[in-house]
Amino acid sequence: MENKQFGEWEVLESIQDRCFVVKQENDSKKYILKKGRRVDREIKLLKELEHPNILTMVDYNLDTDDPYHVTEYCEFGKITTARFINDPKAVNVLLQRIFRGLAYCWSKGIAPRDFEIFLKDNGEETPHPVIGDLESFKKIRSINDLNKVTEGWKKKKERIISGALFNTQYG
Repeated sequence: MENKQFGEWEVLESIQDRCFVVKQENDSKKYILKKGRRVDREIKLLKELEHPNILTMVDYNLDTDDPYHVTEYCEFGKITTARFINDPKAVNVLLQRIFRGLAYCWSKGIAPRDFEIFLKDNGEETPHPVIGDLESFKKIRSINDLNKVTEGWKKKKERIISGALFNTQYG
């Protein structure tokens, strides 16, 4: 792969069409750079949200033909692919943290419509979940608004919970 740059961010690896593992010069720490047509919505949202269970944005650039944002790197990837969560107590901790992150979003009047849950290394036995990929969200003003948005979550919630339980029983 050619040595691609986004401002001061050097691309180490391409993850998807518009997501890259990046680092800054003279720093070995990895980050995720995401670019694309709807990244401006996610930037606006991430600037409003600061919570331990929400992906942390460290940089962004909207003043370019190819806007992007940079977030923390989650060493263990998506929760749906994690195979080492084999303790029911750990699953309980993960689910509590995920729902704390969602409750924080709701308290800010934001209902994520489609999101991913990533796992990062926090030095503990159970990895720390963070909610990310927040391009699609709806501003909410009432519990009725929230109920309309969360109706579409049923399948996603079932996938998350069944995946966590599968990993607990068979992982």
